[in-house]
Amino acid sequence: MNTEDALMNSLTKVIKHHAIDRITVSELSTDAQVSRTSFYKHFVDKYDLINSCYQKTLNKHIATHYQQPLSELIGDSLHLFYEYPEYFTAAFKSEDQNDFSHFFERSAIFEMESALKAKTGRLKLTTMEKDAIRFYAAGYLSMVCHWVLNGMTETPTRLSQKVIAIMPKLLTDQLL
Repeated sequence: MNTEDALMNSLTKVIKHHAIDRITVSELSTDAQVSRTSFYKHFVDKYDLINSCYQKTLNKHIATHYQQPLSELIGDSLHLFYEYPEYFTAAFKSEDQNDFSHFFERSAIFEMESALKAKTGRLKLTTMEKDAIRFYAAGYLSMVCHWVLNGMTETPTRLSQKVIAIMPKLLTDQLL
């Protein structure tokens, strides 16, 4: 197993028992049986590791399901949160620099911008489209964070329907 995978596995194990704010690079490195130096060769800090775990999983999913409609991709990403409740609850609880919430919002903005450019065949988006995406990403983050931190009582499918319903018309006309 390579160093990155060992550290990702370590994080997945350690996060079940400790708040992210209390997890140390030393603890992760020891559990993964790698040196701190090796950790820092691959990641800036523990938040970079957390974000990389999510991004790697999401990228793997998108690569195999890239032709799915956006609504299905959103639903599938919510199922990912549902499958790993301890991990994502801990990730959303953290409010430090480089935390998961900020990463999730930036990632949502990037993915939406990329999808809109691909659908329209344009290299640049209008100011209104960029504003609509930022607005939507903030609402999406808020809904997902609330859902995760309150025990995920709704199904991922139901939340996905709500998340799609709040999408601005400017985006739904072009993406759905």
